[in-house]
Amino acid sequence: LDVADGRVLSHQPGFSEKKSALDLVEDFVEKGLQYIKLNQIQLSGGALQPGFELYKEIQQRFPSLKIIAAGGIMHLDDLKRLRDEGIHAAVFARA
Repeated sequence: LDVADGRVLSHQPGFSEKKSALDLVEDFVEKGLQYIKLNQIQLSGGALQPGFELYKEIQQRFPSLKIIAAGGIMHLDDLKRLRDEGIHAAVFARA
């Protein structure tokens, strides 16, 4: 799920204005979603740290959901913090 400023990024006109990332995740969890990859676009490509706050908020709201964090992960300390906060997995890459 691509997210920027708490909103879902979509090519569908008007979709981002209608659904927050939390609302969409809730819809998916109600339908049985067990894993989700959250890519915080505004944090990709050189930001100082991942969006720990969004991951934490989603994890608290949906404790059975396994989060795969992506975006802004650049250092070993980022991975350690994600692990310590209970994030299931992480994706890191640099173009």
